[in-house]
Amino acid sequence: MRDSRRRRAAKLSELAAERDKQQASKHAKAIDEYEAEIKALREKLSQASVEAVKASEKSASLSAAAAVSALDATKLILARAESLDDSAKKADSLN
Repeated sequence: MRDSRRRRAAKLSELAAERDKQQASKHAKAIDEYEAEIKALREKLSQASVEAVKASEKSASLSAAAAVSALDATKLILARAESLDDSAKKADSLN
């Protein structure tokens, strides 16, 4: 009977060891999958950051161009106002 119990205990021990190996293998696979997913997400985040910087640069460039256009328009308006003022002064002096 003792041999039977020992063989049974040894078999149970082998089964437990095999189960532990299988679980460890599953955990290792899951960890590898998570690491691959994290790597892919980091790459996507990096690409999104690059695209955001490019978009920001483009926006700044367009804002600068709009500011230059606004300044040019303001200069034209002021020149026209001075011209009208000069014309009004000449008209007053003729009267």
